[in-house]
Amino acid sequence: MTSPLLQPAPLASVSDIHALEAAGWPTDLPGSTWALLQSAAERFGEAPALSFFLETSGHRRPHSLSYRDLLAKVTGAANLFHGLGVGSTEVVALVLPNLIETHLCLWGGEAAGVAFPINPLMDGNAIADLLRGSQARAVVTLAPFPGADLYDKVVAALNAPPMSRRSCWSISHRTCEGRSAGQRRLSSTGRAIGPPRCAPASRSSTSAARSDARRRIDW
Repeated sequence: MTSPLLQPAPLASVSDIHALEAAGWPTDLPGSTWALLQSAAERFGEAPALSFFLETSGHRRPHSLSYRDLLAKVTGAANLFHGLGVGSTEVVALVLPNLIETHLCLWGGEAAGVAFPINPLMDGNAIADLLRGSQARAVVTLAPFPGADLYDKVVAALNAPPMSRRSCWSISHRTCEGRSAGQRRLSSTGRAIGPPRCAPASRSSTSAARSDARRRIDW
């Protein structure tokens, strides 16, 4: 049965809004972001899920991933993080611009542990503070790139005391085929005045996601 959220609902008046709110949340929502991606892969298969172009001149020839490929690569990213020792309550920090690989690491990080995206435009000191505060187990950033200082900035943040270097890796994007479970993530937030801070952000508990583990490949 198709979830009511996937069906268009006419909202022509305040009474329509009240009726929609009174209906409450659908009872068949996926238990995790990974389960949502799995459901989308089953429904939409080879249809494009994500498209990316680096420059506006290439917008007619973007690099695209199908829903099926997206699920496979997210699962592979989760397996990579698990292989690096990331547990269900440990943090994968992402210091990345908006790329297809960013989505793979975000949803793969949620599947393996706790995904923590950090704004790559922050200065090195702010990034170091967030890495310390989150106690990140793994760190994902861009490899060195001409005209960009992000890699050097992240490496400097990792070397800033009292960072625990035993629990952090700096890796460029790479994936492997594999498995998935769980979901949680953190958001980095900031105010007009004062340092950035960490705030938990998840739609549902990890236990709800893990109850679906029998449908997935075991670690």
